[in-house]
Formats: sequence, C-alpha cells, structure tokens
Amino acid sequence: MPHYHFSLQNSDERIEHLGSIELMDDPEADTFGKQVIRELLDKNPEQYARWTMEITEGKHLVHNILF
Repeated sequence: MPHYHFSLQNSDERIEHLGSIELMDDPEADTFGKQVIRELLDKNPEQYARWTMEITEGKHLVHNILF
C-alpha cells in the first residue's frame, strides 16, 4: 500500500509535519486529510485559518488543500 505524508504550512512559512500513514489510494488520502483539517478547525479555528495541508506520496504531490 502507498505511504502518504501530511504536513501543514501557514502564511509565515511555518511547517508542521503531521506524520504519515499507509492508505489504499489517493482519494482515501484526500479524505483522511480533509478529516484531519476538520478536527484542527473544530479545536482552534483562529490558529489554523488560511493554512495549507500538503499530501504527498513519495515525490508525488497528491493534494494541496487551503483551509
């Protein structure tokens, strides 16, 4: 199974690596990433406003999500 990496970046170029997980495919990684974003925004919407989540698998960019 593919191994996906998740990281966050804010407008100040601060990067947080959230970790990685094995998932079935790109759509599952996208769904997982969006769930993590919802949880972050539920806990602290002001802190994470206008951040971006980057989802990669190896050198392949799967998705870049602005939230």
